[in-house]
Amino acid sequence: FFFFFFCLFIPTQLRSVEPMKPQGLVYFSRPFLHTPKRHAFMEKFNTKVGDGVYPTKKEEWTDDVVALISKGHNTVNKEVIDLFPNLKVIANFGAGYNHIDFNYAISKNIWVSNAPNVVGPATADVAMYHLLNITRRASESERYVRAQKTCENGWMKFMAHSPEGKKLGIFGLGSIGKQVAKRAKAFDMHICYHNRNRASEEVEKQLGATYVTKEELLRTSDYIVLSLPSVKETYRFIDNKEFEIMKEGVYIINVARGDVMNEDALVENLKSGKVAGAGLDVFEKEPEIHPALLEMENVSLTPHIGTATTETRAEMEELVLANVESVMEGREPVTPVPECSAMISK
Repeated sequence: FFFFFFCLFIPTQLRSVEPMKPQGLVYFSRPFLHTPKRHAFMEKFNTKVGDGVYPTKKEEWTDDVVALISKGHNTVNKEVIDLFPNLKVIANFGAGYNHIDFNYAISKNIWVSNAPNVVGPATADVAMYHLLNITRRASESERYVRAQKTCENGWMKFMAHSPEGKKLGIFGLGSIGKQVAKRAKAFDMHICYHNRNRASEEVEKQLGATYVTKEELLRTSDYIVLSLPSVKETYRFIDNKEFEIMKEGVYIINVARGDVMNEDALVENLKSGKVAGAGLDVFEKEPEIHPALLEMENVSLTPHIGTATTETRAEMEELVLANVESVMEGREPVTPVPECSAMISK
């Protein structure tokens, strides 16, 4: 009886003590989806959500930041990194991380992670959309129907080609490239690829893909899909020299990053007819688009929507938060970028 009476006078805050959050602040560069994982994460860690623009000078909270979640394409350069002297990890919301100065970060023992595998299916869907769109002139014919309000003699006006039996060359057989190959196989296309590391025999057999040199892929492919990472070595991977090697009437699709292809060279080859059509989800000077591309009927354009599905974004968010949580708890990120190899199990 006395114990029960005593408990009635214990202050509420002492009766149910909230677990202490780990020290340090997790900075979201911009808002995320409202998923259960995000809510659980924000209850577990101290967080701050930005508006997409990084601070330009020291703030009273910047010294507390131990994890930076980079979303979008705002540059995370030396100046930004130096604003956070206690930073442990930069977790990128996406596969491409060319906007992050990862070499500088790694030199300061800061982990850099990305979300490489979950982006594959959705981005490959966009690649195949562009491939079919430019092959069958779908958008072009739709614009005609809407403008003329008739479909009379459409089959005569918009004769096109079939992808079946054609050769598809894929540059970059990562998560996106593999998913493109998987989809193209369903269209009975012959698939070849070029990658910095050759895939295993098992993967090649599963995808029905043949490894070739860069030159052979350029010389023999009817369609070329770019799904390679944007790094120093792949800057303008497709340039004037590469266009010269390509077949007459080739189709080219870019779902990688805009800077892996010289857009001026692409425009010139579209004008000459060397390139029969192009499908672009990314652009060399995003968010700007080359004016000539906007005027071309044989060019299919989307505003970098590769991963823009609710399901994919939720998966990406879960992986990004898992990367941060792992570092906050003293472990390696789940998916560190390859350049972090020297830091693994250091």
